Amino acid sequence: RCCLVVDHADPEYGWQDAFGARLLAENPSLCLLLARRSPLYRLEGADSLGGDRWKPLNLGLPPLAATDVARLCLRRVHRPLTEGDFSRSASAAAATPIGRAALLPRLARHPALVACQGNPREVVR
Repeated sequence: RCCLVVDHADPEYGWQDAFGARLLAENPSLCLLLARRSPLYRLEGADSLGGDRWKPLNLGLPPLAATDVARLCLRRVHRPLTEGDFSRSASAAAATPIGRAALLPRLARHPALVACQGNPREVVR
């Protein structure tokens, strides 16, 4: 048994439900997991291929917590953040990296990350 995970299985990205139905019909040991933004209630083409091997599970994912958004952002930053990254004033302290314990809550309140509303896709752009 094997599982194929398809992320962005939306028609606007080129996914065709009939292809998924054909995959299931031709591969009895295949498990197909589709991740998409819009709910899927019926797999187009499944009826014509005699496919009753699929079950839609439409799960809404909650937004990330503010500290998780900050952690995700820190994974994408390629250098230590300093005081200068949070203020426009140039000072000697601006070059000193901020410790992680102080950085996470401060970054979680940053307007750019608050605007992402916990959506990981918006954080990594």
